[in-house]
Amino acid sequence: MALPLLRHRLPRIGGLVVRQGALARLCWRNGRSYASDPSKSAAEDVATKNWSVSRTMLKALLVPGLALGISVSMWPLFDLFVLPWACKKAIESPKSDMDNCSRLEQQDASKEAAVAERLGIILQDRASGSPKPSVVVLYGEAAPQAAAALARSADGRPCAHIDLGQIILSNPYEVLAFRFLGPLGDFLNTYVKAAIFLGSLLSQRHPHIDALLYTHNACNNFNRAVQELAAAGRRPLVIVQDVDYLVNLLEVAVFPETKGLASHLCSIVSQQSLQLANNGFADIVWILPSREALKGPAFKKIRSQACIFEAKH
Repeated sequence: MALPLLRHRLPRIGGLVVRQGALARLCWRNGRSYASDPSKSAAEDVATKNWSVSRTMLKALLVPGLALGISVSMWPLFDLFVLPWACKKAIESPKSDMDNCSRLEQQDASKEAAVAERLGIILQDRASGSPKPSVVVLYGEAAPQAAAALARSADGRPCAHIDLGQIILSNPYEVLAFRFLGPLGDFLNTYVKAAIFLGSLLSQRHPHIDALLYTHNACNNFNRAVQELAAAGRRPLVIVQDVDYLVNLLEVAVFPETKGLASHLCSIVSQQSLQLANNGFADIVWILPSREALKGPAFKKIRSQACIFEAKH
C-alpha cells in the first residue's frame, strides 16, 4: 500500500524540488540571499554600505570644505583690508633683523655711520624739494651695514626692507611684509600660501604666470600702504636689497619662462621705485654688491636718474 502511494508522490516531490531549485537560482540572480533576511536584496545591502561609507567621508570632508569655502569667499575682504594693513604694519615695525653683519658692527661703526649720515643728507635734500635724484643706489662691501645703520637711525620713521634675495624661497607677501609680523605674519602667510596653491591648481596656468599675478597684487597693496603713510605725513624709507639676484637669475636661467619672469620682475622693481620716489611717496635706497648689477635695459632709467655711489669699509 505504501509502495504505490510513494510511487504516485515521487513525481510531485521531484517537481517540487525542481521548482524550489529554480526559484533559488532565480532569487540568486536577482540578488536575493536566503542566508540573511529573505526580504532584503544583496544590492540593497551594497547600497546601504556604500551610503554609510559616503556619509562617513562627507563628515570627514565637512570641516576642510567649510574652511576652504570660507577662505575663498573671504579673499576679497582679505585683499581689501587685511593685506594693506599687514603691509603698513610691516613698514612701521622695527628693522633690527636688517643687521645681518653684527660681527662688523663694532669695528666699522664709524665708517657705517658716516655713510649713513651722507645718505640721510641726500634724502633730506630730496624731502626739502631740491633737485636731487629720486633714488639712491649704494653699492660696495659696506653697503648692507650702512643701510642697516640708516634704518636704525630713522628715529621712528617708517622703514620698509625688501630683500629680493629671498624671493626664490618666499611668496611676494612674505618678502614685503609677513616676515616682520611675528606669529601673526606666520598665520597670514599660511593663508596666502594656501590661496596661491589652490589658485594655481584651479587655474591650470603656468606657475610663472600666477607668480606675476600675485606679485602685482602684493605690489599694489604695498603701494597703498606707502601712500597712506605718506598722506599722514610719515613718508617711509624703502630699502631694496639684492636686486642683483634678479639679474643673476636672468643670466643663468635655462627656461624662457624663467627668463621672462626675471626680466619682468626687474622692470617692476625699477618702475615701482621710480614711481614712489618721483611722486614723493617714499625715499628709495637700493643696496647692491657692485655697480655691474645695474646693467641691462630694465635699469636704464635707474642709471640715468639715480644717485649712485660706493660704500667702502
